[in-house]
Amino acid sequence: MLVEHIGIPQLRDMAKRSEEVTGEIRLSELPRLAGMLYPEADTDDRQIDVRIRVHSGVQGFPEISGTVSGLLELRCQRCLGALDWPLESVFQLAVVESDKDMEEVAEPFDTLMAGEHGIRCADVIEDEILSGLPLAPVHENIKDCTDAELLETKIVYEQDELGTGTGETVSESNQPFAGLAAMLKHEADDTE
Repeated sequence: MLVEHIGIPQLRDMAKRSEEVTGEIRLSELPRLAGMLYPEADTDDRQIDVRIRVHSGVQGFPEISGTVSGLLELRCQRCLGALDWPLESVFQLAVVESDKDMEEVAEPFDTLMAGEHGIRCADVIEDEILSGLPLAPVHENIKDCTDAELLETKIVYEQDELGTGTGETVSESNQPFAGLAAMLKHEADDTE
């Protein structure tokens, strides 16, 4: 279990000694991440490994570098089934106390604004996990999806000139601009 908060004085002291903190955090302690997890995922028993090192930064601000690793059970956005997502996140943040300090940090560094009580480790970890996840996670191979056979076939409605569909089922084809030619022809006919 990681320490819950690290206060500003403690953070500075840890930075002077280049202290490292390791531990696990339960997914149930990361409420914002819960919305992305598969609904039946067991967040109470599942945990991720965390390693955080606090050290003095080149600009005089304490820096936190760390790694987060584990396995998340997300919802595949293609089939809506469970998707095991290996988590490997590496981060480095400069910790500042004010907006003025934030303006002084050089460009390549991400910054973390410490509150009056310091930083909350779970929030930092959750932010880093969320920023590394894809917007729409899907199984790498469609054959791994739930109901893969159904997903490999789609219903395509052939459009006649009036825009009504015939409702024929055909095998999947990738023709993203198929309707564009008809639309352009229709526009060209209207202008003549």
